[in-house]
Amino acid sequence: MGGRYSLGRARRANSTRPAAGAHDAPGGGRWPPQMSRRARHRARIALLVILVAGHDLWMALPGRFLVVADPWRPSDALVPLAGEPQRLTYGAELYREGGGDWFVATNMYVSGWQWPFSYADWATGIAIEAGVPAGRIVTPPGRPATTYAEALDIRQLAVGRGWHTLLVVTSPPHTRRARLIFRDVFRGTGIAIIVRPVENHRYTPGSWWTTASNRHDTALEYLKLALYLIGYD
Repeated sequence: MGGRYSLGRARRANSTRPAAGAHDAPGGGRWPPQMSRRARHRARIALLVILVAGHDLWMALPGRFLVVADPWRPSDALVPLAGEPQRLTYGAELYREGGGDWFVATNMYVSGWQWPFSYADWATGIAIEAGVPAGRIVTPPGRPATTYAEALDIRQLAVGRGWHTLLVVTSPPHTRRARLIFRDVFRGTGIAIIVRPVENHRYTPGSWWTTASNRHDTALEYLKLALYLIGYD
């Protein structure tokens, strides 16, 4: 009995053992190779070090993606998009440097605007104070409420005047979306669109996450960009 039991047990053990070479790697090791607990721990530490060391690089990508700057060249008109005054003053600076023959002051609709004058009048006043001659400032028709509507009004003005190049100025995080919209709107007109970001702006794409205003601008621009890409103007 003891001998038969031992023989049967040995046979059962042999039947559950993998065939020779089934999991053996050349040289006698197991395949696939298994990382030891110490090796896995070291790999996790190495990954953490890489992420921490490259934090400023990969964290900066969302902010830097939003900012585009086309090569600067003279144009038929300087077009500071409606918004913060710095767009107007920087546009006026480029105008004084020969960036355009005309200066466009749009008449953007601003929610809650309670001044006795229009946005276009306000923008014109800032441009004149910044050195743009009043006789070189022109306002397109319409009262747009979005960047897309603003581009449509400017297209009507530019085509009617026979312009060939526009130098569009806007805030840094707005540049990518603005360029996308303007090039879509002006497609087929033969009018070249150059987009430049305001210099010395408070928005810092390389460290956008460090201030509340920069975080807000970044999140808002990605939301608006996504909405435009799915068909909302």
